[in-house]
Amino acid sequence: MERLLNRIKARLTVARREDLSELHEFCTGILPDDFVALELWLERHDKNPNIFHMVKAFDGPAAAREGRLVGSFLLTPITEEARALLEREQLSGVSFTPEHIAGPDSKPAAMYISGIVASGLTPKAVTLYLLDRTMQREVEKGVCLFYTKPMRSEGLRTVEDNGFLPVDPAARHQLGRIYKKKM
Repeated sequence: MERLLNRIKARLTVARREDLSELHEFCTGILPDDFVALELWLERHDKNPNIFHMVKAFDGPAAAREGRLVGSFLLTPITEEARALLEREQLSGVSFTPEHIAGPDSKPAAMYISGIVASGLTPKAVTLYLLDRTMQREVEKGVCLFYTKPMRSEGLRTVEDNGFLPVDPAARHQLGRIYKKKM
């Protein structure tokens, strides 16, 4: 994987507020029905600016300076209240309000993974690898519980292959249900 990262010269950055419009356009261009409005992204970013992650490739002359956006994921730190609601499947990433999001100076009860998007197979592999590394950094900080809600069969396979289990054991192998993993 490191060779792949080096080949496309991929870099992970946390999106600044001024990056969110480009990032939202990129995501909705690939998955038009799966993202909340940009205004909600801005509200969430205002609550915690560390949620939105961009994978940029620096693999050609046009991308040499600023990079070319090839992937993205959201890793949202959530409050104890949000964690409890996820356990009861009464909340998902699209319905988060700023009150469900832990601030940058507080320890989250868990992390919620969403918005995994990539522009091709190589960027997808790199994006998933960088997400895994980011999750490992959260574990090192003491956050060991992760939630997600796969909405496509490919996402469900990825989640299950990586050891996530549904919060409701009867919901195994079902799309649109909340899954979790303790690391």
